[in-house]
Amino acid sequence: MPPEFIFKVDISKPEVFVGALLGAMLVYLFAALAIRAVGKAAYYIINDVRAQFKEKPGILEGKEDLITAGALIYHKGALKQMILPGLLPVLTPLA
Repeated sequence: MPPEFIFKVDISKPEVFVGALLGAMLVYLFAALAIRAVGKAAYYIINDVRAQFKEKPGILEGKEDLITAGALIYHKGALKQMILPGLLPVLTPLA
């Protein structure tokens, strides 16, 4: 008789098979959403820095400093973009 903590996974049952497919797909969906959120935030920060370089040429020479307050706004936006990837692993098992 096998120990009590070992259980069998019968993949021939449709519920188990579909659950395994959804669970495997969830990893890729989470990664794609997270990468997209980070990419959007980086895109906005890069454009902001480029605009500052055009407005203040002294930045490249070290005479002026970058204004980093805009980066905090983009950081908050990036955190908002991560709400869906964060909720995905929590809500999928409930569904």
